[in-house]
Amino acid sequence: MSKKGRDKQQNDFSSLITEIKSLKQEILSLKGTVVPKKQVKIPLEVFSKSLSSLETTVKYLKENKLLQIKQIALMLNRSDKTISQAYVGSKKKSSSKLKLQYSEFSFPVDILANRKLSILENIVVYLKAEYALGFSAIGRLLRRNHKTIWTTYQRALKKGVKSND
Repeated sequence: MSKKGRDKQQNDFSSLITEIKSLKQEILSLKGTVVPKKQVKIPLEVFSKSLSSLETTVKYLKENKLLQIKQIALMLNRSDKTISQAYVGSKKKSSSKLKLQYSEFSFPVDILANRKLSILENIVVYLKAEYALGFSAIGRLLRRNHKTIWTTYQRALKKGVKSND
């Protein structure tokens, strides 16, 4: 990839991160919203092959952080029904609580509020921008194939370019 292409790609990431931060402020400003005071981070250790990214996130926030469905919905900028369905689906696939171990890598839950990107796209873009991880490393952390991560990243870039025009 040429230097010009890399610079454009980096600008796309910067604008996505800026947009995610502004969405965080918007969510926090909602009246009647109870958002935990401490920034909630999702450790990458909780991801598994059996659960989708949304199911993993919702299950972690519900069972490990003891948040209510409504709180999770507000944090993720999703409907209560979507969050509820994701939680029920996660319980069907995995009835046990997510096991927590030390994780060097995590991401703030507020990045997932960006509805222009999917849950997985938001996570991959964040990990790529913040930790400068390769697709193989991200794939291992999220327990996904590196080709899936690459495809997800490319889709996010295309969406990011569209939103900047």
